[in-house]
Amino acid sequence: MRPHHIDRLFPAQQPVQLPIQLDQRPSRASAVLFIALLVPAIVIMMIPVFTIAATAYADPATRDVLASKPWVAAQISIGLILWLSLWVIPLRGFWIRLTRGRRIEIATCGTVQVTEISPLRRRVWTAHVADFAGLSHTVRSSLSGTRHELSLQQDNPNRTLLLQIAPTITDMETITLAKLLNCRVLNTSIVRQPQLAHTAPPVLHEPQAAAA
Repeated sequence: MRPHHIDRLFPAQQPVQLPIQLDQRPSRASAVLFIALLVPAIVIMMIPVFTIAATAYADPATRDVLASKPWVAAQISIGLILWLSLWVIPLRGFWIRLTRGRRIEIATCGTVQVTEISPLRRRVWTAHVADFAGLSHTVRSSLSGTRHELSLQQDNPNRTLLLQIAPTITDMETITLAKLLNCRVLNTSIVRQPQLAHTAPPVLHEPQAAAA
């Protein structure tokens, strides 16, 4: 789950000590609103389709044509399935958004365990703070406004870990969290980097996936 998908983070305050445990979820309000609008729209669009289908089925001549030319019925069915998929795909995406989440646990030794929760499975992967490039301070703008984020950056965007969301985040807050995690600061005008402790990371574990 990428940082821009996350709208809710618990606790919302910046971590002040290790170990850290954060629960993250996308915004459910927008997904519920979209589904509430999309489902009636699908029903309204299907009414004329079912009306035409019922009329055609009631006509003996139409039934005879479809029976003698089954490929015509197959083409009509495929067209309806493809048309419905245009509505089902976004509906599925927002349903997943309603039911997915992430838990981040950072131990005192720097071990990171991430639990990804989705409708069909529960996936756990582990790493170490030293495996991340550093702590990034990002300002993100959207239709709902502007927010500041602090994230542990990795080359894989899906493994970048969002640690704080706030209306504003100062350089001092960024340095404080970087010192707590013993990592460097990225993407910022900060000149003086925090002093890092030289600790060797533990052996990494392979990602694990378990059926929900």
